[in-house]
Amino acid sequence: IDATIYGNRYTIKAESWPSIAEDAFIWMDFMSIPQPSIVKNGADAQQILEDMKKAIDSIPAYIERCTHFFAVCPPVIHRELNTICDYGTWLGRGWCRLEQVCLLLARFSNIPAIVVKGGGSPPTMVASNVACRAVGLGNFTCCARNHRIPNSDGVEIEIPCDKDAIAPLLLQMLKKRKEYVLGKGDLERFRIWQSATPSLMRGLTYASVGQPNSVFHRGRLRNRHVQIDGDE
Repeated sequence: IDATIYGNRYTIKAESWPSIAEDAFIWMDFMSIPQPSIVKNGADAQQILEDMKKAIDSIPAYIERCTHFFAVCPPVIHRELNTICDYGTWLGRGWCRLEQVCLLLARFSNIPAIVVKGGGSPPTMVASNVACRAVGLGNFTCCARNHRIPNSDGVEIEIPCDKDAIAPLLLQMLKKRKEYVLGKGDLERFRIWQSATPSLMRGLTYASVGQPNSVFHRGRLRNRHVQIDGDE
């Protein structure tokens, strides 16, 4: 998929960076999406969750309209977990994988991710690698914390699973991408996306998209109460 989308056509010359950065607007996932951890009471919680859903639903639009996509992932120690965070952990995080899929499914651009590792490592451009790294099989903090986090007052609150928000969003992106290429008469790429859909949806429950009795299975729908994993 990556080779079909990107090829080897994307380059940025050093002299282009000053003009690129001069008037740039920056969107960063964590600080640009409302976080449940800032909630102080029940009324605020509902509003934060509603705003968070709107922001999450807008991620594909943000990424589709960006001119450059940076993954800033130098090796650092996590402040709370005391574990190393680096390029490898970025590839493993479910939300980061979703952003890579958004980049791959963008209809009006075909830019790669620019990976910044810091130190003496030069920035590199990489394709998305999403074919072998399904979003639903990535690491999610909500699942690691059993869907409970402390709010700003230190009171533990229950939060929904991120996968419930991601499943319908990803399925909608795939639908729009297939409609886009089919509308251009590109039957080859339509078939690529059609066959890739079960793989890209692995680990996400189909109940999240309003059809709890169905699951993708090699491009078809079967009646099952299981997860979307491209297999039984």
